[in-house]
Amino acid sequence: MGKRGPKKGNPYKYTKGFIERQAIMLLKYAQTCEMIPMEQEFAPKQGYHSNRLSEWAKTNKKLSGALKRLKDIQIHKLVVLSLGRKIDTAMAIFTLKNIAGWRDRQELEHSGEIKGGETRIVIIRPDGKPDTEDERIQNKVEAIPR
Repeated sequence: MGKRGPKKGNPYKYTKGFIERQAIMLLKYAQTCEMIPMEQEFAPKQGYHSNRLSEWAKTNKKLSGALKRLKDIQIHKLVVLSLGRKIDTAMAIFTLKNIAGWRDRQELEHSGEIKGGETRIVIIRPDGKPDTEDERIQNKVEAIPR
């Protein structure tokens, strides 16, 4: 573990060497894990919260690289295990969409042209005579006092 502060109960101060050893152990864990390797499983076994890994990765390139490789291994195992029906495929798809950024994609073709003619609104009066929108607008304009 790291060095304890001078006062009893102070949090651990993790050294660069400790963090780099954790990066190596994280990769070994990811490669040997039978199911999907998770930070939330690895970190508590090592004695700290999984958020620590993200904090340390901001300042340590080795750990940052290890976390990126862990994510690649997670994606690979999710795909392989779901294709082999060893895990629920719906859950694998959900996880890949939320963690790995996978998306359902629809291909739409758009030419920019609008087909068809002008659209007109025709209202039928109670007396049965058609009343177009243009006539109604004209009647309103004529009704405005000047």
